[in-house]
Amino acid sequence: MKGSEFVRTYKDKGYLAWEAAAVELARQGGVIAWPMVNLSLTSTSKDGSLHTATLPVASDYLAVGEPDDYLRLPLRPSVAQTIANLSGMLLPTPKIVYEVWRQAKTQLTPLTMDNRGAKLEDFLAHEKRIEAEITRLPSSASSDLGLTTGQKKDVVVSNIFKPGYVVIYGWFWPKEMGPADHPGHAQPIQPRSNVHFESHFDYSHGIRFISPVMTVDGEERQTESVLRDPELSKLLSDEGPVRTVRYPASNDPAPYRPASKEEYRVLNDPYPVPSTSSLADIGLGVLASRSR
Repeated sequence: MKGSEFVRTYKDKGYLAWEAAAVELARQGGVIAWPMVNLSLTSTSKDGSLHTATLPVASDYLAVGEPDDYLRLPLRPSVAQTIANLSGMLLPTPKIVYEVWRQAKTQLTPLTMDNRGAKLEDFLAHEKRIEAEITRLPSSASSDLGLTTGQKKDVVVSNIFKPGYVVIYGWFWPKEMGPADHPGHAQPIQPRSNVHFESHFDYSHGIRFISPVMTVDGEERQTESVLRDPELSKLLSDEGPVRTVRYPASNDPAPYRPASKEEYRVLNDPYPVPSTSSLADIGLGVLASRSR
């Protein structure tokens, strides 16, 4: 099913219908299989030693359709997680979103619209604007976008997660838009926010998957275990170990078992200490009390 056909078929049937269709398309291979691109990550341990890691991330956002006609589709986090769980994928943290922006081969300019909620026709209108921006890139760039950012803000996992709510973050200006044009351009349009119910729809929301397996210090590790690790989580998170690495979904995997008493203690600490001295140092800004 092409993206435009998806919109025509489901635009008047409500989001429950088109989300169910999106899950079924994912099961059948009806979503775009974006290449996975390696992020390079580092962190410093308490003893001063350096950890290095490689994390594969999807080069673009979840899209239903076919290569010549697709739609980057905003979804409720529970539905996004259901699709991720089909292949063991995870959603990114804010720090990973920042690293995607910093390391992206292609940085598109965020394109804003009035948000009218769960309207597939608006999602398609935004999609057409994104594709028009891509066609204006130099031919050499548009033929090989690689890791791409700027299309959407991200649905993320974070320690500010609240049951029944969505956490969103991101949408950076391209690097070439310097402070003279966009003061504080290293800060995202969308600061980290958990104020919206999970049923809040926005044309600008995007779903980017990250690999369930990564490499840390030359050894293969489960990404989930790294996210939860008291020390190694600094590679992926500026909030300390991530307590909830998946949104609740209809196909949740088996509950995670802490590897040690220390990990259990950290994961159950209600007041995690950020692992960076200043969030501004890595472009994350202050925690938001509202969404933009």
